[in-house]
Amino acid sequence: MTFKRKQRNSSGEILGSLQVDDAVIASVAADAALGCDGVIDMSGGIMGEIAERLGKRNQAKGVKIEATDGRLVIDLFLVAEYGKKLPDLALDVQKSVKQTVENTVGVDVTEVNIHIQAIASSRQG
Repeated sequence: MTFKRKQRNSSGEILGSLQVDDAVIASVAADAALGCDGVIDMSGGIMGEIAERLGKRNQAKGVKIEATDGRLVIDLFLVAEYGKKLPDLALDVQKSVKQTVENTVGVDVTEVNIHIQAIASSRQG
Protein backbone atom coordinates (compact mmCIF):
# COMPACT_ATOMS: atom_id res chain seq x y z
CA MET A 1 0.00 0.00 0.00
CA THR A 2 1.18 3.52 -0.71
CA PHE A 3 0.21 6.90 0.70
CA LYS A 4 -0.65 9.31 -2.13
CA ARG A 5 -1.48 12.99 -2.23
CA LYS A 6 -1.56 15.87 -4.70
CA GLN A 7 1.18 18.47 -4.34
CA ARG A 8 0.09 22.10 -4.69
CA ASN A 9 1.99 25.36 -4.78
CA SER A 10 1.12 28.36 -2.60
CA SER A 11 -1.60 29.52 -5.03
CA GLY A 12 -3.29 26.09 -5.02
CA GLU A 13 -2.13 24.98 -8.46
CA ILE A 14 -1.53 21.21 -8.65
CA LEU A 15 2.12 20.53 -9.40
CA GLY A 16 1.93 16.74 -9.40
CA SER A 17 1.64 13.97 -6.86
CA LEU A 18 3.63 12.52 -4.00
CA GLN A 19 3.67 8.79 -3.29
CA VAL A 20 5.25 7.38 -0.16
CA ASP A 21 5.46 3.62 0.25
CA ASP A 22 4.25 2.10 3.52
CA ALA A 23 7.75 0.68 4.08
CA VAL A 24 9.13 4.23 4.19
CA ILE A 25 6.45 5.35 6.66
CA ALA A 26 7.11 2.25 8.76
CA SER A 27 10.85 2.94 8.78
CA VAL A 28 10.27 6.54 9.93
CA ALA A 29 7.91 5.30 12.67
CA ALA A 30 10.38 2.62 13.83
CA ASP A 31 13.24 5.13 14.01
CA ALA A 32 11.07 7.51 16.05
CA ALA A 33 10.05 4.73 18.45
CA LEU A 34 13.61 3.47 18.89
CA GLY A 35 14.67 7.00 19.76
CA CYS A 36 12.42 6.99 22.83
CA ASP A 37 13.88 6.22 26.24
CA GLY A 38 12.79 2.76 27.35
CA VAL A 39 12.33 1.19 23.91
CA ILE A 40 14.89 -1.60 23.56
CA ASP A 41 13.89 -2.95 20.16
CA MET A 42 11.05 -3.51 17.75
CA SER A 43 9.43 -6.94 17.74
CA GLY A 44 8.88 -8.50 14.33
CA GLY A 45 7.20 -11.68 15.50
CA ILE A 46 8.31 -15.21 14.69
CA MET A 47 8.56 -14.76 10.91
CA GLY A 48 10.54 -11.54 11.34
CA GLU A 49 12.96 -13.26 13.70
CA ILE A 50 13.48 -16.13 11.24
CA ALA A 51 14.12 -13.70 8.38
CA GLU A 52 16.58 -11.75 10.52
CA ARG A 53 18.51 -14.92 11.41
CA LEU A 54 18.75 -15.65 7.69
CA GLY A 55 20.45 -12.29 7.21
CA LYS A 56 17.49 -10.25 5.98
CA ARG A 57 17.33 -6.98 7.94
CA ASN A 58 13.89 -5.38 7.99
CA GLN A 59 13.97 -1.59 8.50
CA ALA A 60 10.28 -1.61 9.39
CA LYS A 61 10.32 -4.57 11.78
CA GLY A 62 7.55 -4.33 14.35
CA VAL A 63 5.47 -1.73 12.49
CA LYS A 64 2.09 -2.20 10.81
CA ILE A 65 0.65 0.60 8.68
CA GLU A 66 -2.98 1.03 7.63
CA ALA A 67 -3.78 3.94 5.33
CA THR A 68 -7.39 4.59 4.35
CA ASP A 69 -9.14 7.73 3.15
CA GLY A 70 -6.11 9.94 3.86
CA ARG A 71 -5.89 8.70 7.45
CA LEU A 72 -3.05 6.71 8.88
CA VAL A 73 -3.13 4.15 11.70
CA ILE A 74 0.21 2.86 12.98
CA ASP A 75 0.63 -0.24 15.18
CA LEU A 76 4.01 -0.64 16.89
CA PHE A 77 5.21 -3.90 18.43
CA LEU A 78 7.90 -3.09 21.00
CA VAL A 79 10.37 -4.61 23.41
CA ALA A 80 10.38 -2.33 26.47
CA GLU A 81 13.09 -1.80 29.03
CA TYR A 82 12.57 -3.58 32.35
CA GLY A 83 11.59 -1.20 35.13
CA LYS A 84 10.01 1.48 32.94
CA LYS A 85 6.41 2.59 33.53
CA LEU A 86 4.69 1.13 30.49
CA PRO A 87 1.82 3.68 30.26
CA ASP A 88 4.36 6.55 30.33
CA LEU A 89 6.59 4.80 27.81
CA ALA A 90 3.63 4.20 25.48
CA LEU A 91 2.56 7.85 25.68
CA ASP A 92 6.11 9.05 24.88
CA VAL A 93 6.31 6.71 21.87
CA GLN A 94 2.85 7.71 20.63
CA LYS A 95 3.70 11.43 20.76
CA SER A 96 7.11 10.98 19.12
CA VAL A 97 5.90 8.71 16.31
CA LYS A 98 2.85 10.85 15.55
CA GLN A 99 4.88 14.08 15.38
CA THR A 100 7.76 12.56 13.40
CA VAL A 101 5.58 10.83 10.81
CA GLU A 102 3.32 13.86 10.36
CA ASN A 103 6.30 16.19 9.93
CA THR A 104 8.22 13.85 7.62
CA VAL A 105 5.42 12.50 5.43
CA GLY A 106 2.81 15.27 5.70
CA VAL A 107 -0.11 13.00 6.54
CA ASP A 108 -2.39 13.09 9.59
CA VAL A 109 -1.75 10.16 11.90
CA THR A 110 -5.06 9.29 13.54
CA GLU A 111 -3.82 6.50 15.83
CA VAL A 112 -0.55 5.12 17.15
CA ASN A 113 -1.27 1.82 18.89
CA ILE A 114 1.41 0.35 21.15
CA HIS A 115 1.80 -3.40 21.68
CA ILE A 116 4.43 -4.32 24.29
CA GLN A 117 5.61 -7.77 23.17
CA ALA A 118 8.40 -8.28 25.71
CA ILE A 119 10.43 -6.75 28.51
CA ALA A 120 14.24 -6.82 28.49
CA SER A 121 17.17 -5.27 30.30
CA SER A 122 18.60 -2.04 28.87
CA ARG A 123 20.37 -1.85 25.51
CA GLN A 124 23.97 -2.92 25.37
CA GLY A 125 26.25 -0.21 24.08
